[in-house]
Amino acid sequence: MTVLEATIALAIVGLVLALAFPLYTRAVRDRRVVRVAEDLAGLLRFAQQKAVAESGSGSCVQLITTPSRAEVRLIPQCTGVGETLVRVSDPFPPDVAVEQQTVVFTGAGRLQQGSPTSILVTSADRTRRVEVHPVTGRVQIVSP
Repeated sequence: MTVLEATIALAIVGLVLALAFPLYTRAVRDRRVVRVAEDLAGLLRFAQQKAVAESGSGSCVQLITTPSRAEVRLIPQCTGVGETLVRVSDPFPPDVAVEQQTVVFTGAGRLQQGSPTSILVTSADRTRRVEVHPVTGRVQIVSP
């Protein structure tokens, strides 16, 4: 193998890597956004089920999202006094932004009046929205 052949082979490998790297980072970023949206959807479903399970006590269940994580809390008699932490999510990746929201479910597993119906998850140009249908309570992930 001559030096010219080796140089051409290295140039071709470098060109392929230069073209593939942005696609790879975009795919990684998209996967992180989807993973966080799926985690939030799972926590919302858990909060709904917990609210239904606690329906006899008159308690509410809320999901609180912050930029770094999400947590589910049980609120006795829906008063906000004596909250109990039920579940906490894994920390969100630092390059994924999650809209700060507090979603509250009543004992019937329905959204409390005035509670937000969606949470936005973004990273650069990737966006997903986790929605709770206000009437049916169905949780789904959509691309806006």
